[in-house]
Amino acid sequence: MYLRPYAVLTILLLLLSACQTEPGTDPAGQTTTPQGDPVATNTALGDTFYEVDTQHSLLDFTARHIGFGRVRGTFNNWNAAAILPRGRLDDAYVEVTIQVGSIDTQNSGRDDLLQKQFFDAAAYPLIRFSSTEIDLDGNSGRMHGRLTIKDVTRDVTLDFDVVSLHALDQWENQRMVLESRLTIDRNDFGVVYADNDFWNGIVSDRIDIDLSIGFSEYNALNDVFPWRDSQVSTFIRDHVDSDGWDAVRAAVFEFNDDPDSPVRVSLGDLKRISTAFMQQGRHADAREAASLSVELLAAEPALDPALQADFHLVAAQNAIRAGADPGPHLRAARSSAPAHPLLLALERYARDSS
Repeated sequence: MYLRPYAVLTILLLLLSACQTEPGTDPAGQTTTPQGDPVATNTALGDTFYEVDTQHSLLDFTARHIGFGRVRGTFNNWNAAAILPRGRLDDAYVEVTIQVGSIDTQNSGRDDLLQKQFFDAAAYPLIRFSSTEIDLDGNSGRMHGRLTIKDVTRDVTLDFDVVSLHALDQWENQRMVLESRLTIDRNDFGVVYADNDFWNGIVSDRIDIDLSIGFSEYNALNDVFPWRDSQVSTFIRDHVDSDGWDAVRAAVFEFNDDPDSPVRVSLGDLKRISTAFMQQGRHADAREAASLSVELLAAEPALDPALQADFHLVAAQNAIRAGADPGPHLRAARSSAPAHPLLLALERYARDSS
């Protein structure tokens, strides 16, 4: 097939325009987007409350086995959160908690040995990292923090890259991705098999930890995923977008009391409603939605305590954004989920802001 010269020029121009990226936001809150990131950018930067998206994150470690082969493992149960005051990463509060009992090296016998003898998971079930200071240099930086393993806490520094910051995905959830590697000596944290030179000699002292943490600030008003019931999503979007709390509350009960209704507004949906009000700056409506959620939770004591903590954490964020005291909600969340990383970050942020 023969292409005329002007046709070739047109195709080249189209290809060049397709490769261009929109401006985003750099780590200090200015405008620039990582090369090749095909998403829009949120430039309305207030305080940003990020939680980890574990489905798009990685936390792996590598050790030498008997001084020769490598053994790679991960933790299947971990959580993270980051609060960026005024959207600035260099002022961020970052918290990571890891359940030691979820260690996974693809060998159940080895995992059992690590949990019981090296980590003593029964006595020390959590590993925790808490940032103390962040130094930025363009799209990379150094994060200083405190790492606690077993009963030992030490200062550590992570060199990291900013893959994306304040970028909007296809559902307008705001996202941040940080990637890093940290090397530790397990002996510094007492991760040893006590009085057993044989097993201690099998595992290398040096442990390399690889991190790729995807954070997300969920956009409640645009909860339209293919696997969500579209009727509930439309209900939330239409009513929360235009009505006050009284109308939304009446619609919730009407929706749920109708025996012919094919779906119900769940407690999870009420959390989305409260979050959507908060993200719109309608703080009084958000407080009312959270109050109803807590009231309904109190009538269902068998429900997961983590769900109760979620409602109080949303209410605490709303209080901070409204300039109110988040203390009562933080204390309530602590009673249900004391190790939740968002709670830990909110407590530090609230303390430093008071």
